[in-house]
Amino acid sequence: MPALTFAPVPENLQVLQNRQNHHRTPVVIDIGDSGGAEQVGLPTFSYLVAQNLPSFLKTVASYGRNAKETDTMLLAAISVISGCLPHFQGVYDDRTVFPNLFFFLSASAGFGKGRMDLCRQIAGPIHHRLKEEHAKKLDQYELELAAWEAAPKKSRGPKPQKPDQTMLYIPADTSATAFNQLLSENCGCGIIFDTEADGLADSFESDFGNYSKSFRAAFHHESISYHRRGGDEDVEIENPKLSAILSGTPKQVIRPIGSAENGLFSRFMFYRLESELVWRSVLKNQNKVTMDDKFNALGEEFLQFYDDFCQGTSVHFMVTDAQNDAFDNYFRELMHDYVRIFQEDILSSVFRLGLICYRIAMVLTALRMKDNADVSSEVTCDDVDFNTALTISRVLAVHMAKIYDELTANEGSRSSIVAKTASVNCSLPPCPITLTARIIWRQRSEQGCRRALPRNGYAPSVPMTGRWKRWNTDDTGNADSSAG
Repeated sequence: MPALTFAPVPENLQVLQNRQNHHRTPVVIDIGDSGGAEQVGLPTFSYLVAQNLPSFLKTVASYGRNAKETDTMLLAAISVISGCLPHFQGVYDDRTVFPNLFFFLSASAGFGKGRMDLCRQIAGPIHHRLKEEHAKKLDQYELELAAWEAAPKKSRGPKPQKPDQTMLYIPADTSATAFNQLLSENCGCGIIFDTEADGLADSFESDFGNYSKSFRAAFHHESISYHRRGGDEDVEIENPKLSAILSGTPKQVIRPIGSAENGLFSRFMFYRLESELVWRSVLKNQNKVTMDDKFNALGEEFLQFYDDFCQGTSVHFMVTDAQNDAFDNYFRELMHDYVRIFQEDILSSVFRLGLICYRIAMVLTALRMKDNADVSSEVTCDDVDFNTALTISRVLAVHMAKIYDELTANEGSRSSIVAKTASVNCSLPPCPITLTARIIWRQRSEQGCRRALPRNGYAPSVPMTGRWKRWNTDDTGNADSSAG
């Protein structure tokens, strides 16, 4: 089997314009061959993987109006689907895991967050069916309860039990007890989908609403225990399977997450949608078929697959030895490179990004099974899907570092090196090499430059194809640069 390779990544990515009053220039990432297209801003992945996606996600991608919007719709769709596969499991770090993902889209007000809401409709039919089933059971319960209360006390049997409130989408703005109870009544499964992260933040900040502990535990399928007051009983939710899709402004990220040291931060895959001064024509398309219609159709299509997939026994997800090696090599390098920039503060995010990558591969594989009309008890990930998951994860690593930098800057912590957006390779040789790219970070003060640069004089670089840049420092601490 040939070795797995990464897809190329766009070149000339001008990223991370620093909005703080620190005297530094923007970071520049010069990466690979983009086929002549130049991108400005944080990197995107959709155009790299679009042709290799399962057909369902290809349709989702076709509705995006630009690369960034397509990225966000794909990530939202993958995250929604991750909450609809309770019988799909794999083994990660010797533990059973399920595909559930947490996704947070950070964007300024009015810059595309609402488009992500269309993906809610992918699982809409499942949610509506569960609600309808509950409504029927509730009507029956009320009839039985009325008959029970009307019967003579001596002839009454056991009191009818109120049916569990079944649903798929769990409200974010709820109390901790209500959240845990809803999760319990739905066999530990649920999706939180909120386009305004303030709803979740309000719950976390209230006296009775802070279920962030349950939120964090659910990411790793750890048991959640709570006391149900109405029934005066202790309840334990085993193997919770929770997915979450949130969006908010950069400032709204701070409220539910708190800080980069909060365990919630490392559990999310972040995507930073940067503002663009572009007027979009909104009256041009007057067709009767709207995006709502298209995503409703996707929801009905997915419902059929959901019924087929959830009818049988558990499906076990496997990877090949070659995929395991490629996975280890990439994340091992990412771990060492990010630690050189962030120190150990970033380790938990890198470790959990590995799990996120694995779960993305699980979702892609499930949808590939849909394409093949084959739901087997065991399935091995295709190289194409595994490479797609790795490609997406590489871009997510950059966006995660951007959010990390914003959070640490907000905390008033040490002056951040914004080139934290990509892996560093401080042993970069003095010549162009494959799978490297350059990151240039400058700070006006001589002392700042001395702190920012690795001891060998090379600027940090990411494991991608591109060029490098070397900084020459003299004994006085002055620094200049020469590109190679």
